Parts: sequence; structure tokens; C-alpha cells
Amino acid sequence: MNVNYLLIAAGLCIPVFAFLWHFWESNIRSMFIPDAEIQKFATQLIEIYGDDAYDFVYMHERHCSEIYEQVKWRKVGKAIRQKQPHLYG
Repeated sequence: MNVNYLLIAAGLCIPVFAFLWHFWESNIRSMFIPDAEIQKFATQLIEIYGDDAYDFVYMHERHCSEIYEQVKWRKVGKAIRQKQPHLYG
């Protein structure tokens, strides 16, 4: 009887751990990216790619397999849209 409860508990730990990991990567860890770093990166991409900077960021965000990197690219894209309101206003 006790073995069944252990198997159920072990089976439930996997999805709980997966949820907590996803929450950590997408919400908590990404909060520690300095805003100055995001702004600097956005400015550099605008200097290099001009009006196509957001397209470059969007492509990288969609093709990145790590959640943390996706969130980082999303923040850079948001900064680019704020710096180029004439394109995205």
C-alpha cells in the first residue's frame, strides 16, 4: 500500500518540477537581466540593422530553444519598438 503512494508521489513530482522550472526560467530568472543591458543591446541592433532590427530579434526569439533566451530576445524587441515608434506606433 505504501509503495503505491510513493509511486504516485514520484509521478506527480515530474510535472510539478517541470512547471517550477518553466516558471523560474520565464519569470524569475529573466527579471535579473539589467535593463541597461537590454537598452544597450537594442541600440546596437538598431545601429546595425536599422529598420529591420525588430525582424532580426523576432526571428531569433522564435528560433531559440531556451526559455530564458526567448524572454531576453522578447525584452530586446520591446525596447526596439519603443525606440522606433515611427515604425510600430
